[in-house]
Amino acid sequence: MKNKMEYLSELKLNLNKVLPTEEAENAFLYFEEYILEAELSDYGEIEEKLGTPKEVSYNAIIDYQEDQLENKESTRRVKWLLPITLLLSAPVGLPLILAGILIVLSALIILGIGLFLLNLIVVLCWGIGGVLVLMSAYTLFHHVPTGLFNLGSGLVLIALAWILTPYFITFSKQVSLSVYKFLLNKIRPKKRGEVSYHD
Repeated sequence: MKNKMEYLSELKLNLNKVLPTEEAENAFLYFEEYILEAELSDYGEIEEKLGTPKEVSYNAIIDYQEDQLENKESTRRVKWLLPITLLLSAPVGLPLILAGILIVLSALIILGIGLFLLNLIVVLCWGIGGVLVLMSAYTLFHHVPTGLFNLGSGLVLIALAWILTPYFITFSKQVSLSVYKFLLNKIRPKKRGEVSYHD
């Protein structure tokens, strides 16, 4: 009279013949647990409940092949779902992307205009100060108070430009370099192990 252990060894042998190793092990554990929970101890009882070890392994290979087909079909469905999802999300996603791009471009334009105006102020201080000093040479001989006022105003503007020029040059370089690094990091993808340009 055959017992449960003989059935399980035959089942394991048959499963290993028809299934990949991992699948055979999983199937064997499933049936072993089923037999233990059902409290089947006799070969005949197990065979009556489950079938012969060959029949069980045959059904296991059919189930395995059906699972493989379902996985392939679901993979195909996912491949088709991605473009459809992108197409359906376009009415919401594209405006958000465009709005983000416009906000960044607006910030860059405002920053550029601000730098231009600051540098324009320094240039105007130099220019107006120089013109006032030259005008004072002429007006000093015709109307002394106006000449002195022009000379003093011109010298103050030139001194102000002299003091501010190095700061504006340094500030302009730092802002331009920061914007360049930011854009470079956003446009050019980083390679693995590459150090970021951010300080």
